[in-house]
Amino acid sequence: MAGDVRDQVRDALATQLAARDPAPFDALPEADALLERFDFADDPDPAIDGYWVNEPYARVDLRRDAESGEIRYHVLEPTRSDFVSYVAEDLRDVARRVLLDEEFENDDAGRAAFADRLDEVIARHASSAPPADRWIVRYYLRRDFLGYGRLDPFMSDPAVEDVSCDGADVPVYAYHRDHGHLASNRAWAADVVDSLAIKLAQRAGRHLSAASPLLTTTLPDGSRLQATLGGDVAARGSNFTVRKFREKPFTPPELAALGTFDARQLAYLWLAVAHNRSVLYVGPTGSGKTTSMNACAFFVPPGHKVVSIEETREVNLPHDNWIAEVTRTAEDSEDRRAVSSYRLLSEALHQRPDHIIVGELRVDPDVVRSFFQALGTGHEGFTTFHAESSTDAIRRLTHNPLDVPPDLLADLDVIVTQRIVDEPDGVARRCWQISEVTPRDDSDRPDVRDVFHYDAETQGFEQRNPAQVPREIAVDRGWSGERLRTELDRRQRVIAALAERETFDYETVAQRIFAFARDPERALADLDVDDDNVQQPVRVSDA
Repeated sequence: MAGDVRDQVRDALATQLAARDPAPFDALPEADALLERFDFADDPDPAIDGYWVNEPYARVDLRRDAESGEIRYHVLEPTRSDFVSYVAEDLRDVARRVLLDEEFENDDAGRAAFADRLDEVIARHASSAPPADRWIVRYYLRRDFLGYGRLDPFMSDPAVEDVSCDGADVPVYAYHRDHGHLASNRAWAADVVDSLAIKLAQRAGRHLSAASPLLTTTLPDGSRLQATLGGDVAARGSNFTVRKFREKPFTPPELAALGTFDARQLAYLWLAVAHNRSVLYVGPTGSGKTTSMNACAFFVPPGHKVVSIEETREVNLPHDNWIAEVTRTAEDSEDRRAVSSYRLLSEALHQRPDHIIVGELRVDPDVVRSFFQALGTGHEGFTTFHAESSTDAIRRLTHNPLDVPPDLLADLDVIVTQRIVDEPDGVARRCWQISEVTPRDDSDRPDVRDVFHYDAETQGFEQRNPAQVPREIAVDRGWSGERLRTELDRRQRVIAALAERETFDYETVAQRIFAFARDPERALADLDVDDDNVQQPVRVSDA
């Protein structure tokens, strides 16, 4: 590692250590003493970025391979001397006995109490060790007992969205929000991968075994786990993928600032959702379908009743009148029956929801048809679906094995297509197109018409056709053309203002959107937004 980067790390360590309370230990380690424990060899591959994920013990450097030009995800943690490894293993046994002898609740307070007991154990049993060794032992014990063990640096990095361990002795991959899939410098032996997969399952309260080697579940922090235990179903041994859960979901102005949508598109979707139009979000895996669906669900008027149905929990709404339901698979005990998406969807129709959210439509025809039947009975809905485009989505829905009757799709209003695109600064998620669904009497399936489309050359969005959905809303509401223009322009200005001011906080954005729903004029005044026409408005069809 270059000397200047070494100096930056030393300065960061000194700053972080100076800010820490030394209790329960008598002394903090010197920055240089801790720095020596990192494997900072002078690497020929330059670091293009570096940051702490658990200061000052776990760090990530993004390095560009000199030959291939590929960016690699380099995890740095303090190296463990033989002495530190011995002390850590000895204290790990003591900590296990503490867990067995004392009761700790599985919540934040319980975890904090156990962390304090760990500190007491270290202070009592490792008092003669040098300060740096004691703090390194403390880091690894906390990482392994309270964190995700070897996986913890990946899980602690807010820039990482997915973590994939594809098998033994192969690099662990991190999906970085700016650079996509990156191979890391971490690869683990088969027994380590087996242990990690089993521990992750146990952390979710589930079980992996040779008899039941496949698992999809939700971790306590909301992250989604798919794990396979090695054996005859996994040629390269045990493997797992963790899709990290964002505690505070992306908000509409945040997606505008990121360039996923522009303010004009979000104003269009805001008007549609607020006036009971149904939206289907399509795209390949990892394109941000659920993220966009969740963000646009902010536009559901306050007080409207929402029921969400998912196989693994991802939807997170600011609405009070929201019922969140998750499917259940049959487990080891006979008294634990499976609860399917179809069953939950059937029950949801008896709960009088205004809006139904199904996390994802898959290959179960009963679930897919029930969702579209619900749209036809006055329940507006949002869901996601794997498809490359709006036309591909219609084709897949109306053909085998789903075979949704075309007349059921008549109640679907808008299709939002997402894609992952390559841009000069890295990969990005973009709204590829927003299309409106138009029923046709002379066809075996509905027609779709693009309203907005991503322009790869300008890396911006263009409106290709006038929007029909806003015009239909205006007719339903008895609005004049001028009133419709005002409704769209005001929403566009609110999104643009919040994005420009970097107002992304979950609660704050929800309050602003809900305030607009109750009293638009006052909401605009509170935001100090001029009530003038926007420069690039949504074009609306004349009829």
